[in-house]
Amino acid sequence: MSLDNFGGFSHGGRRLELMMDGRFLETSYTDVVGDRRNKSSGNYAIDQTKAALHLSHATGAVEVLFKVDYGGVEFWVKEEKRKLIQEPGEKWLRQTSLRRVK
Repeated sequence: MSLDNFGGFSHGGRRLELMMDGRFLETSYTDVVGDRRNKSSGNYAIDQTKAALHLSHATGAVEVLFKVDYGGVEFWVKEEKRKLIQEPGEKWLRQTSLRRVK
């Protein structure tokens, strides 16, 4: 599974590639010429309901993202953004949040 916030000029990009073996690769990017792509990795687990994604970064940091469906799109956000991303006026939050790549 791949998650991406489709960043570029207006906001920094973040892409997560979830491998079948439980590892992930994260890439940060922008559309700026000469931009360096930063990569990191770690392990992940998705709960049985497939509604929470637990990322264990190689640095030791842990991040938990939750799946929220809005307008037919699958977003993955932190706990405190779960309700907010469903508000009609939160277009910017939806634009900058990770979503599943089909």
